[in-house]
Amino acid sequence: MRAVLCESWREFAALELKDIPPPELRPGSVRIRVEAAGVSFATQLVVAGKYQRRPPLPFVPGTEVAGTVIE
Repeated sequence: MRAVLCESWREFAALELKDIPPPELRPGSVRIRVEAAGVSFATQLVVAGKYQRRPPLPFVPGTEVAGTVIE
């Protein structure tokens, strides 16, 4: 799958699209073919390492998507 992957703390505009393996589906989860994704101010702060929560690197940033359930 293709995803924006944050591998180090940086400005959001410096992130690149990468090919990564799709995550395993957990029970009760779905897989979505993302057609649009939002980038909030909070997401930009997380990527820069300036938010109160710093997820472990690497991670795929963001929580706002629209698309089609495919699995």
